[in-house]
Amino acid sequence: MPLDGLTAHFLAEELNRRLKDSRIFRIDQIDRQEIVLSLNPLRGATTELRIGSSGDQPELSLLSERQSGGGNLPRFGQLLRKYMPGGRLYSIRAVNFDRVIKIDFLPADPWGYRPMTLYFEFIGRYINLILVNPEGRIIDALNHIDNTQSRLREVLPARPYQFPPSTGQIMPTEVSLLSEVPLKWADLFAKTAPRARELVAARMNGEPTLSEIVTICLAGCSPFAARGLCHRAGLNGSELYSRLSPTARERFHDSWHRLIFAVQSGQTEPTIYLQSRPPTGQYIPVDFHAFNWPLPQYETQSVADLTTAAAVASEARRSHNIWSARHRRLKKEVDSLIKQVERRLSRYAADLSAAEDFEQDKCYGDLILANLHSIEPGQNSAVVKDYYRDPPVSTEISLAPELSVTANARRYYRSYTRKKNRREILVDFVKAGQVELEWLQNIKTALDNSRNHDDLAAIEEDLRYADQIASEQRRVGQDREPDSPAPRQYPGMAGRRKKNSNKYRLAAKSKKNRPNAEPQSQPLEFTSKDGLTILVGRNNLQNEHLTFHIAHKDDIWLHISRQPGSHVIIRSAGQPVPQSTIVEAAQIAAWYSSARTAATTVGEYGGSVSVDFCPVNRVKKPRGARPGMVNYFDYQTIVVRMEEPVLPEAEPS
Repeated sequence: MPLDGLTAHFLAEELNRRLKDSRIFRIDQIDRQEIVLSLNPLRGATTELRIGSSGDQPELSLLSERQSGGGNLPRFGQLLRKYMPGGRLYSIRAVNFDRVIKIDFLPADPWGYRPMTLYFEFIGRYINLILVNPEGRIIDALNHIDNTQSRLREVLPARPYQFPPSTGQIMPTEVSLLSEVPLKWADLFAKTAPRARELVAARMNGEPTLSEIVTICLAGCSPFAARGLCHRAGLNGSELYSRLSPTARERFHDSWHRLIFAVQSGQTEPTIYLQSRPPTGQYIPVDFHAFNWPLPQYETQSVADLTTAAAVASEARRSHNIWSARHRRLKKEVDSLIKQVERRLSRYAADLSAAEDFEQDKCYGDLILANLHSIEPGQNSAVVKDYYRDPPVSTEISLAPELSVTANARRYYRSYTRKKNRREILVDFVKAGQVELEWLQNIKTALDNSRNHDDLAAIEEDLRYADQIASEQRRVGQDREPDSPAPRQYPGMAGRRKKNSNKYRLAAKSKKNRPNAEPQSQPLEFTSKDGLTILVGRNNLQNEHLTFHIAHKDDIWLHISRQPGSHVIIRSAGQPVPQSTIVEAAQIAAWYSSARTAATTVGEYGGSVSVDFCPVNRVKKPRGARPGMVNYFDYQTIVVRMEEPVLPEAEPS
């Protein structure tokens, strides 16, 4: 819900009372679409006013901390630095309940003391900042608009500034309050009823719905405010006024009356709106409004004033946008790594398939030697008896005519040896690739379950560790493809060997060269209804640290069955763990796993999933395995429903 005219009107009034006559001492341009004015008010501490857009949302708020865009400003920021620093902020006001903010300021010498204006327009997805001189001509704009982009007006240097085309809507201050409930919808506007009919007739045929009455006729009201007004009356915005019952009509009139009275008297209800955001379902601030509209898809939080609401919603939105961009970048990186491993495994599978007939080559070599007396040199093929089958059958063997019969046998033996060795290497490569794929799928599961910047930082730790492992493997040549030449440790000295020829591999395993596997972030912590602590790893490094360094041998370890997921630990303190706590921990293990992502995709929340659990001393890490990869035995399995855990998350210490 973008900033509408009603909220812009009252927000500008608050900012004007707070910032009027402030001295402008600095201009920063944070990015392409955002300007920050640093101000010294007559009363209070130095503050910063952010003007522009964050993503596709307009921004007009006070910053809680200083932000700087650096020394090299874009073109428009440099222009504002020419005129505004040293000047005084004269006024801030909204224009006729429209989404246009007019910021007047008195520039310092040598530009004289004639007021200049910075217009902030945010109409639909169009957001612009326009600097206008005292004669009303445009000095420059953040975004230029010529006649090829708009037939109604141009926004170019030296052109006269014109306000955006008006729709002629009725100002809330022009509407008289009626004591009686009118029978016709237009009579809600009292003396301005004819204008309301004209506005509707220009847009549509027939009677408008309740929401259209508000959005088409009343200036400053967005569809969001119209839905809120109708919902407050217990009505659907798509209903027609003429078809309402007398009781419903009275409820709508009361809700309408409250809005008009509040606007005319300036009695606002500054409210922050919170909405559930994927993938966690947490409610975060998404926007704010001058009035509290009770809509079912939002949670509301009342605050003291609109400047506070704007600052909170702006910072939350900005933080979510940064988190989303960071999440998308990591998801793209992890998906790319998974595709690389899958392609590599597919190539290995094809090579393994080609090497599966290595025993047949040895058989052909044996049969050629067994039939030397019957094969003539120079033949392209030979038909011999295959004594390996019972009863023997005739088999045709392809030969190289340029080679002797014994040379053809040696050729098949060399092919046998080469394919056999290649197959052994490929089997090892397939196992390593499958382990790497499981590792990356664990990272992807953690990414799908991430909720905040700490979770993403934990995943970045995993990826950094994987990069370090890959670098070490490249250095010692452990990641060579089959048939690729081995790295020469002693260039120019073929055949030389030393006892310590494996020194590079040993160095990679030494503590000095080993990548740091210590997690920087902390695991999630819950408290069961029985008072026991439940810990949850948020990435592979945390899983390993949690299982092998934090947990005691008598604690209970849980993990989703045969799927990527987090390690979960119940701190038992040496006491028996109640079954209810195991069920709660199992639900947490299911929630923080790939099963939750699958349930989100197909909409199967509430389905049953299996979770394995055992004492921590039954969990072992295979030699050479990556962090988080474990084997476990003597375990039990419990089946729980795929539901969000109801246990409260402990506060971080």
